Amino acid sequence: MLLGGTGCLGLILVFVVCAGLFGMKDRKEVVKRPNDQPVISDEAPKPKLPLEPKRIQPDPEIGRTNDIPPPRRAGNHPPEGFASDWVRVGKVQTRVVGSAVTRPVLVDLKGREFLSSEPALLIWVEARGVEAGAGQLRRWIGALESAASLSSDGTILSPVRFPAAVAVGQLDRATKLGPTDPAVVDVLAFAVPESGAQSLSLKLAGSHVGETGAFTHVIPASAWKK
Repeated sequence: MLLGGTGCLGLILVFVVCAGLFGMKDRKEVVKRPNDQPVISDEAPKPKLPLEPKRIQPDPEIGRTNDIPPPRRAGNHPPEGFASDWVRVGKVQTRVVGSAVTRPVLVDLKGREFLSSEPALLIWVEARGVEAGAGQLRRWIGALESAASLSSDGTILSPVRFPAAVAVGQLDRATKLGPTDPAVVDVLAFAVPESGAQSLSLKLAGSHVGETGAFTHVIPASAWKK
C-alpha cells in the first residue's frame, strides 16, 4: 500500500511538472532561425518601423528662362508689332493695340466657344482713365448700336455682329475707367476691307465714355494685312 501510494504520488508530481512546462512553452514565442529550426524566445516581438518616405530632389533645370512656355489659351489675341499712339479726349485715353483679318473665336450664350465660319477684321482697342471721375466703358459695338466707325478711303466698313454669339474678348459688362484702374481692352469686329484698301481710319465716340468729341486712330495697311 505504501509503495502503491508513493507511485501514485510520483505520477501526480510528474503530471504537474509537465503541465507547468507546457504552459510556459505556450506563453513563449517561437522564433525561427535562418535554418528554420524553431527556438524558444522570451523576448516580445519588436514592432516594425514604418518605411521612411522617399525624398524627391527638385530638378535644378526646372524654372530656367529657357523652359518651354505654357500653351496659349484659346481666344482672339492681337498680333504683335503694332500699337498706335494714345489719343486723349477729356479724362479718357484710347489706342489701337492690334488688328488682323481672321476667323474669330466666338462664344455663344451658353459659354461654348467655336470658330466663326467667315473671316472678319478684328481691332483691339485699349482704353484707360487718366483723371478721377472718368466714366465707364461698355462694348464699343453693341447689339443694336455702335460707338465705333471704320472707313477706308471714304468707304465705310460695317461693324459685324454674330448671331447669338460674340467674339471672345469683347466686353460683357460696363467696366470702370480710372487713373488707378487697369486699362481695358475691347475687341471690335468689322467687315473685311477690299484687297486694295490701305490705311484705315477708326473713330470712337467720346460720348460712349461720358466725354465730348471723338477718338480717331489711323491703322496702316502693314498692321492689318499681316
